[in-house]
Amino acid sequence: MAALCAVLPGVTRKATLTRNLSSANVMLMAMGSGHSEERLISSRAGLNVAVGSTQSTNFASSSSIILSASNGRGSIWSGACAGSGNKPKICKVTITGNTLVT
Repeated sequence: MAALCAVLPGVTRKATLTRNLSSANVMLMAMGSGHSEERLISSRAGLNVAVGSTQSTNFASSSSIILSASNGRGSIWSGACAGSGNKPKICKVTITGNTLVT
């Protein structure tokens, strides 16, 4: 939050400025590994990562993104989607800052 003040002879005006942080963009980076014919895809347009490569894109902060393997199989996730060792078919992550998923 910041204050803006304008002073003219005999007149003073003040206003408070706020920035809506939820509208800021943050980066989601995904690295794909596994079988060469698979891809890592996001539910929101932006990520379609071939195995052996890395891709990043910006989303609005607080976006919920669902990531999955293109073949529909379960995946072992790490980074923001790290789980308990099971192989879920999807990874759902809410990004509030720059995030890495593999």
